[in-house]
Amino acid sequence: MPVSFWSICPDPVGVLRKMHAATRPGGLIVVQDYDFQTVDVNPPLASWSEFGTVWFGVLERTGKDKHFGRKLPLHFVEAGIGFPDATDVSGRIGSLRQYGPALEAVYRSVLPIALNLGLTTQADSQAFLDELQQAGSGDGPFTLFWPLIVSLWKRKPG
Repeated sequence: MPVSFWSICPDPVGVLRKMHAATRPGGLIVVQDYDFQTVDVNPPLASWSEFGTVWFGVLERTGKDKHFGRKLPLHFVEAGIGFPDATDVSGRIGSLRQYGPALEAVYRSVLPIALNLGLTTQADSQAFLDELQQAGSGDGPFTLFWPLIVSLWKRKPG
């Protein structure tokens, strides 16, 4: 669950304008990004709110947008490209056993920032990591709903 280029780009509209200018007539401009709001574990872990506090807290406090993917069509319009010709939204659901290590890696990647910002404590963090590891190590019923991937494209008039 990486943070994509688009969600950290300081001027996505400017980048889209450059992409449009560099695209040959008849060519496609294709962009993808995440909508992170959908990340969830079901049934919920007792400490699941810790993930949201850390992940979404770091995104918010560092100026990142957890809904960036769903805003891409508006960026196309603002860039003068027009509304996309087509869009697609896809997601993934899998077992916590399968995706737990990736979720843990994402959490750990922002944990130092969250600790520095005072969003969590070492104790709360460790409790979440312990529960995540325990839930993901068995064949329990836990599933992880991954972020949605929003894709859109526009053909440059020829």
